[in-house]
Amino acid sequence: MPLKNDEPLDFSEFDFPDSLTDIRMSAYIKPSIVNNEPVWSVYTSDGSVFAVLPNKATAEAVVSQNDFNLVSLN
Repeated sequence: MPLKNDEPLDFSEFDFPDSLTDIRMSAYIKPSIVNNEPVWSVYTSDGSVFAVLPNKATAEAVVSQNDFNLVSLN
């Protein structure tokens, strides 16, 4: 049955593989320099900066608290 233009899409009937969710919810951290200060940046899987933090432990905590999967770039 075709949808009307103002009818929202419902994807609940689809069973997306966990791997797609894992990719979308992935993040990585890397050291950066901001205003001549060393910081750790958190990036989402699309390369967007999610947060800039003063140390690696805090960056890892932010990744965990936001339900991202921390991935290694190595």
